[in-house]
Amino acid sequence: MKRYDLTEDGYRRKFRICKPAEGESPDMFIVRIVTYLNRWIELSKTDKSYEKLKDLIVREQFMDACPEDLATSLREKDLPTLERVAKEADLFLKARNRKLGDQPHKVFPGNARPRIDSVRPLEPEKKFNGGQRAGEAKTSVADQRSCFKCKKTGHIARYCTAVDSTTKKAGAGVVVKTTEVNTAKVRKPAEGPTMEVTGDLQSEVEDGMLKLASGKSVPVMTNYAALRDPEKTRSLGLPVLKGEIGGREVYVMRDTGCEGVVVRKQLVDASQLTGECCLVLRIDNTALLAEKAVISLRTPFLSGEVKALCIPDAICNVIVGNVEGARGPEDPDMSVMMGA
Repeated sequence: MKRYDLTEDGYRRKFRICKPAEGESPDMFIVRIVTYLNRWIELSKTDKSYEKLKDLIVREQFMDACPEDLATSLREKDLPTLERVAKEADLFLKARNRKLGDQPHKVFPGNARPRIDSVRPLEPEKKFNGGQRAGEAKTSVADQRSCFKCKKTGHIARYCTAVDSTTKKAGAGVVVKTTEVNTAKVRKPAEGPTMEVTGDLQSEVEDGMLKLASGKSVPVMTNYAALRDPEKTRSLGLPVLKGEIGGREVYVMRDTGCEGVVVRKQLVDASQLTGECCLVLRIDNTALLAEKAVISLRTPFLSGEVKALCIPDAICNVIVGNVEGARGPEDPDMSVMMGA
C-alpha cells in the first residue's frame, strides 16, 4: 500500500494536487477528486459528520501552515483531534523556546558556528578567465550596466549627462535616436509633408507629444490599430459599413483601438487642410506624420464635421476611432443612411 502511495497521507496529497488527465472530461475529473476525498476520509478513520470532517480539514491545514519540523512531529503521532494537535504543538514549541511563527534554527555540528561573512547578502556570481586575478574581476553590477544613449558603461540613460549629439533630423525634423534600439529608416513621401518613419518612437513620446529637432513638439496619436497590410487588418475583425464623406459614398471602419478619426488622403481637398500635423504610431511599429483636415461625415458610427488625419495608405476610406460622439462597433445607427 505504501509503495503505491495508497495510504491516508497519499490520498490526502492526491486530493490536494490532482490535475485533469489527458482526455479526461469534467465529470470524470470530479468523480476522481471525490474518490480521493472519500479514501482519505476512510483511511483516516474519520466519521462522516460535519464536526469530524471539519476537524480533519482544519488539522491538515494547520500542519501545512506550521513549520516543517513541527508538522513532521505532529504527523508522526497521528493525533485524532484538534485539541490534541494544539497541545502537542504547544509542548513542541515550548521545549525549543520558539513561537509558532518562528522558523527552525539551523543545527551546526559540534561547536561550529557560521562565519560572519557566510551570512552576508549574496552577490551576483562573477565569472572571469582562469588567468585573470580575482581582484581584477571585481566589478559592481552598476559598472556592468550600459547606457543606450551614449553606449558607455557604468550608468543608464536616465542618468546620462552626455550631450544629446546622438540624434539627427529625420525628414520633417522628427528626433530619431541613432542607437540600435531606436534606429529609424525614413522614406521620402510621395506627396506633401507626410513622412513615414519605421522605428520605435514610443519611448520618445511624453504626455501625447513628440519633441522635434527644432525644439517644438507635435501631438501624437497612438493605438492606431489599422495596419497597412489588408490581410492583417481583416484578421482584427473590425466592423466596416457604408457611409458618406462630403456627399461621396465611402466605406467606414469602426476601430476601438484608434484614438481619432482617419481619412484616406485622396478623399480630402487641399482647402480642407488645417495646416496642423500629428504623428501617428501604428501597431506594426511604423509611424507617419500626417496632416489634419476638417471633413463632413455621414456614417452609422459618427456624423458631422470632424477633424481627421489624412493618411495615403489608410486601409479603409474612413476610420472612426474613440472620439466624442462615436457610437460603439456593435451599436451603429443605420437610420442615418436611410435615403442616402
